[in-house]
Amino acid sequence: MPKSITVEEIKEGIELAIPIRNKFSQVLLAEGIKLEGRHKNILSFWGIVRDNAFYFIK
Repeated sequence: MPKSITVEEIKEGIELAIPIRNKFSQVLLAEGIKLEGRHKNILSFWGIVRDNAFYFIK
């Protein structure tokens, strides 16, 4: 079962269980991507901030 975490909780190697989309439903990060440290900065740049939670698989 996927776990919900915030952008601040991102760690390298966490795999996305669902895609991250913007308010226009465009896929920013696809399902299955293994996150890296740079993704935290990218999500913050796109305005995906602390209060937004996403689903990840460890």
